[in-house]
Amino acid sequence: MQIFKSIERLFSRTKSSTSFARLLRSSFRDPVLAGEPYRQVDIVFACVNKLLTTLTARNVPLVLSTLDDQIVEDGPIYNYLFRNPAMSFDRLAADWLGNYILFCDVFFVFEDPIKEDSPFEIVAGPRMREIVNPGGTLVGWEWLDDFGRIRRATPTQVYQTRNFNPYNRWHGLGPLGPCDNALQYCYALILRNRTALRNGAEPGVILQTPAGVKLEPEEITEILSAFDSRYAGADKAMSTVLLTGGVEAKTLTLKMADLQAAEIDQKQACRIAAAFNVPPQLIGLVPEAQYAGGPAMRDFIFNSCMPLSQLFAWTITDALISRFYRSQIRSRSVLESGTWRHLRQLSQKESYRLCRIKAAQSGRPVFAWFDWDQHPVVAETRMDWTKKVIELSRDGIPLEQIIRAYDLPFDLEAMPHAKYWWINWMSLAPAQWVLEAGPQGIAATGPAYTPEEEPQKQTVRSADPAEELVRKEQADRLWKDYVQSWLPLEKEMQAALRSFFLRQRRELTSRLQEALSGKKDDPQSPPTTEILARVVLDLKKENGRLQLINRTFFERAARIGAEGLLKSSGLSAEEAARRAESACQRKLVRGALLHSSRNITGVNQTTQAAVSRTLREGLEAGEGLGELTNRLRSVLDGSLARAQRIARAQVAGAVSTGRFAGMQEAGIEKKSWLTARDEAVRDAHRKAEETYRDGIPLNQPFYVNGEPLMYPGDPSGSAGNIINCRCVLMALYGRSQSIGESHAV
Repeated sequence: MQIFKSIERLFSRTKSSTSFARLLRSSFRDPVLAGEPYRQVDIVFACVNKLLTTLTARNVPLVLSTLDDQIVEDGPIYNYLFRNPAMSFDRLAADWLGNYILFCDVFFVFEDPIKEDSPFEIVAGPRMREIVNPGGTLVGWEWLDDFGRIRRATPTQVYQTRNFNPYNRWHGLGPLGPCDNALQYCYALILRNRTALRNGAEPGVILQTPAGVKLEPEEITEILSAFDSRYAGADKAMSTVLLTGGVEAKTLTLKMADLQAAEIDQKQACRIAAAFNVPPQLIGLVPEAQYAGGPAMRDFIFNSCMPLSQLFAWTITDALISRFYRSQIRSRSVLESGTWRHLRQLSQKESYRLCRIKAAQSGRPVFAWFDWDQHPVVAETRMDWTKKVIELSRDGIPLEQIIRAYDLPFDLEAMPHAKYWWINWMSLAPAQWVLEAGPQGIAATGPAYTPEEEPQKQTVRSADPAEELVRKEQADRLWKDYVQSWLPLEKEMQAALRSFFLRQRRELTSRLQEALSGKKDDPQSPPTTEILARVVLDLKKENGRLQLINRTFFERAARIGAEGLLKSSGLSAEEAARRAESACQRKLVRGALLHSSRNITGVNQTTQAAVSRTLREGLEAGEGLGELTNRLRSVLDGSLARAQRIARAQVAGAVSTGRFAGMQEAGIEKKSWLTARDEAVRDAHRKAEETYRDGIPLNQPFYVNGEPLMYPGDPSGSAGNIINCRCVLMALYGRSQSIGESHAV
């Protein structure tokens, strides 16, 4: 039975898997074969269709890009692939993938080997026969078309994609070979079982007389005749056998368990699925099919579909796109693209990077790639990666090591502070939010923006000196009102932080005394390393305490900022308080709180590093308990300056966060930047005030010293931009109003 030769012949004549299945089934109407369980043939269809439907699904789009990160969405190349009346992309994908899945051997045959937009057809490998001269050189190809005509093509007209074949160097070797073997084995087993069950007795049973009993030939004939008449026939199979005449029934070889055709059929069907690299669960072959959406589906996507799609994308690049000249490329940036704006942070996509590298190595200026980030299974897998990052990060493993180990989508070089950012499949979220909040932190993203969107610097308009004086007086008053609104809260946080540092000093001093007790009299006193190991902070506990302090004051400060902004917009005190509460429940505020809490834990790490450093210096110098205690006091003195610096950064950032959320709540569309206008103001912040004097859209970032900040004190900013920052976020009303007509607390 050459069933898979029929598969090859029939598939090569059809353009869809549905008609393929119909033709194949109609080929097996032979009376001898009719009614036999050809379930394995259906398994072949199930595997091929599973691969085809996954690879050609709309949630895995094919994108054309250039080596300089541009998107091709129009022009000759785009039209040739996606707007070709002679070969639609859906047909191209189904024909090429279907033939490659079955045979691992597929041909593009071009009508004109030179013309870039030449019509082409796709031919299955088994249909093509190589034409070789006596010297063993390939001189052409020939095949039988759908109308029974022999057609020929030169090597320059043909582009072939195939795998390794040790038996024929001109053709690939697909999964149909092992599938054919599995099907043949099952069919032979069915025929064997049918023959064995013609007798109703259990196959492999003999009739034996006890020792010393000898039957006459007439008795033997009578017993066999009676046995056959009562128990012969498949309709009497498994019936009870009653033997007389001193004859015993014994099993000689086989039992019914040896003839479990259904089980063997199941195993062979699983082998067919394995030949196509499709997990059996996905096509209902094993009891665990209810878990098809879990590990089996991930294995299918990552180990079957994605590699196959990369091969398909490269075939399109090498066989079709490469035919066009560089001058015919029409591309635009992602931000200018109307179709692919969701592809921000293009270099962070692994599927893009792999295809780009291959294109660069091959000198292809334009290449095709599948955006697998859009597939739900890939998105779910990335969520699991997030959980791993959370677990590993909490165990103290540096974030940079986790990034490299898991090839996570962090860009450590292209973005300023990139190690703090997590690029998810929807927008840009700070990594600290994710690490603090768990997977839910991904949803707590603020306004999406990218560094490429930096606006053009605005020209400061000239004004009358008298008008400028009035504006300066109004700005000074507004700034003072703003600072006074949260200054009492800053002092409360200062006091809480000083108490926190003094408690740490008492505890570490006590641990130092315990570690050094009896050291002078004990010749086997503990070494320096052991002493330092004992005088340490419990970072997990200390971080929790510090985050609790920060959360308490952050929430109060954010509410102050939001309520003050809403009052200044003309709302009553009661209405402003109500809407401020609503504004502080926004994802932006929650995410900023998580980010701020993450940042403040660096205080404890800095403290521990300073303690270890100063104690090591003292121990190596031979200092005693008194000198070492003084060293601890110098590090953990609970100084007002240190507490004030931390409190100001946290409270001011929280107030600005609240103001920004209040602006969103009030529907304000423009914002500006205002400094304290004294000698302590950073040059970058003074420049920001001048640049954004006339305001920018609310959801657009300020660029301060090259770093995007949504508002002064943005917790996602670097320490150099937010520590001791006293700048205020201003709301602008109307296009032409000056800063003196703005409102601030």
